[in-house]
Amino acid sequence: MVQLNKITSEQPASLHTTSYKACPSVAEYHRPRKRRVEEQENDTTEPETDHYLLLSDDTENDTKYVRWSQEQIAQLVTADNDSSCINKTLEEPYVDSNERHIVRLVMEQAVATGNLSLVKWISEFVCKHSLHDELSDDIMSAAICRGHVDVAEYLVSVGQFEWYSVNYDLDEALRRGQFDVVDRIFKTCCLYPHTNDLFANIARSGLTNDMRYLYSQELVTPEMTEDAFRSACVGSTSSTMKYLLDTGSISSKMFDRFFEKRALFGKDSVLKFLYEQNRVSTPSLKRAFEYSRSLVAVKLLYQSGKILLDSVIVLFRNAANGGDVGGLPFPPNPEIVKFLLSES
Repeated sequence: MVQLNKITSEQPASLHTTSYKACPSVAEYHRPRKRRVEEQENDTTEPETDHYLLLSDDTENDTKYVRWSQEQIAQLVTADNDSSCINKTLEEPYVDSNERHIVRLVMEQAVATGNLSLVKWISEFVCKHSLHDELSDDIMSAAICRGHVDVAEYLVSVGQFEWYSVNYDLDEALRRGQFDVVDRIFKTCCLYPHTNDLFANIARSGLTNDMRYLYSQELVTPEMTEDAFRSACVGSTSSTMKYLLDTGSISSKMFDRFFEKRALFGKDSVLKFLYEQNRVSTPSLKRAFEYSRSLVAVKLLYQSGKILLDSVIVLFRNAANGGDVGGLPFPPNPEIVKFLLSES
């Protein structure tokens, strides 16, 4: 069995004679996120900068490993004649599993330099060996913000990956004025079932300016608008909901359905916003009152003057006895019971 030899003094000559500055980290090209900043601030471990890479594989007895820094890995990625070394390194069965995070480093450098062929190879390797957790979602950010659209489009097309941050990446590209990048990535995402909800994610995130731009480019379909309005209601983003309503793409039937669901799920702030738009129908107002799970919603709808006695009786029964309402459990609510009795 081949043993892992730590050879720190026998570095390849090219690495001594060639001056090369490593590509900046992927996170540099992405708008900082609170979660990532908090993780970095709380991390007290020393950064690991050296990683094992295979030097040669001429014979089994002559196999050697050296510890290379991230800067040297970056140089290796950009050296076409040494690409086989990366292949051998990742495929080498004797490389300890803990060292497989080298996949992340190589992918980050390949994306940052726009090396599409290497990105494809790493992606196939990751899928083959189920190493998806080794990759950072920031690599999409680097591809988009560096303008490597071909790399970003390929990453989107690979269905095994889940790029949760594409909506924020497009927002950053739009802020930078990379309109061609935004258009191409959005169109590409719409082609695949695992990313075709991008517009809805943008709405849920409250990125109203992004939605306004995509509408101006006529890239949004009526189906996307409906999904986006639903997501905006879930995300409680009033500015986004208002914009979607102003487009005229939200029908009265759709509005009523979402209004009733907000009452059913107890979203008081969204329910209040939708109620203030003066668009809800009387039948929908009645059903929403019967579904209401909070005293705030009950008072809001009761003061409309459109709630009849039969709806009060239904809500009183639900609040007093509990049960199943609209397919969801309705726990007893003494506060609602007390309020209804005081108003009777």
